Amino acid sequence: MQDPVASASLRALVELAPTASLGSDDLDDLLRVAGERVFEKRLKVFERALTKYFSDVPLGPSKPDEPDVPDDPDDPVEPADAKPSPSIVPPARWELEAKVDDAVVDDCFEASMLRLRAKLVEGKALTPKATFTVLRDGAAVASGEVSTAGDVTFQWEIARVGDDEVAWTLEFRFRYEGDAYTGNRVLTVWPRTVRLEARHHRTDAPTKGFRFTVEQGDGPVAAETGDGGVVEHPLAKPAPFTVSSESPFVVRE
Repeated sequence: MQDPVASASLRALVELAPTASLGSDDLDDLLRVAGERVFEKRLKVFERALTKYFSDVPLGPSKPDEPDVPDDPDDPVEPADAKPSPSIVPPARWELEAKVDDAVVDDCFEASMLRLRAKLVEGKALTPKATFTVLRDGAAVASGEVSTAGDVTFQWEIARVGDDEVAWTLEFRFRYEGDAYTGNRVLTVWPRTVRLEARHHRTDAPTKGFRFTVEQGDGPVAAETGDGGVVEHPLAKPAPFTVSSESPFVVRE
């Protein structure tokens, strides 16, 4: 005899899942299969509710992980203990400066103090030593090795003008790691005084009272020899000068 409660339950289940789709006429099988179908439908409804109200990610089995991309054998591999590569330091580049006491533009007196300075304008001084050189009429007359740490300077007392000279030219150089830097100035060195000597043209005896005039563009200045026929006349500035005789005296040679 068929159980009326089971029959009613079966009819309700069959309405949800027709027997044709259940694949069996056995009551127990039909109940089991129909129950599974109902559970599946309820689970899907529950999943949709969770997805809608609690998460942006759908429930269900997660997407399988994608396989790892194999390493490219041509890509460089940096060791775990690798140190960062040092930054490239540009080569050192210098500029030269020159100062002279009593200088007027590019003219200066003898026995003045020449002060040279090398200024680092680019890079870093990696070599600890450098050399300054002073040239007189193109020939080296003084040099000095200096440290490149801190203020790179050199000073030299300018040599005197020779008795047989009117003036001489002064140049300077700076050498660092084989590179030679030429100063942007060529100085003309003038004597501080003019030594004038007068001798008689026949007897060659020193002539006292011989009057000279020395001119540097600002008008003539008189100079007269003493007992020994000599006078030391100071120049007003480091500049070209001319010497002439005052009448009645005449310079024959």
